[in-house]
Amino acid sequence: MELRYVNLGLPSGTLWAGENAEHDGREFFTLQQAREAFGESLPTAEQFRELVECTAIKWDARRKGLVFGAVNGNALFIPAKGEQCPAEKSPREEGVTGRYWLAGGKENAEGGNFHFYENIPLPFYNDNAPALLFSVRTVREAGNKQ
Repeated sequence: MELRYVNLGLPSGTLWAGENAEHDGREFFTLQQAREAFGESLPTAEQFRELVECTAIKWDARRKGLVFGAVNGNALFIPAKGEQCPAEKSPREEGVTGRYWLAGGKENAEGGNFHFYENIPLPFYNDNAPALLFSVRTVREAGNKQ
């Protein structure tokens, strides 16, 4: 399935995937798995900061996740998919919390995750918890068809 990317008119030109990433039938990944599967498509802390600072954020109680509304009229929905321990078969806190892997960057070279709990975004949560399984939302630059 080819991902559709959303143009939120962000100053950097970053486009965000309209859906969570999947790979080999999985939708939750350790940090190492996420890096191997998605490489440079993983967003940095700076890209998540821009998303938070340049959009209006609201909790969608029906769909259980955050909506990032842009001034250009486009919106991005990121679901609260929860997190998963490797030994568990299903995620915990689904519909309540979302944790998404970050690539390394200026703020956390080891990686980390964007974490939100219901309607409270907690960007740049530095607990990278590399053994836990989190979701991935990929990004790309405008004009790049990666």
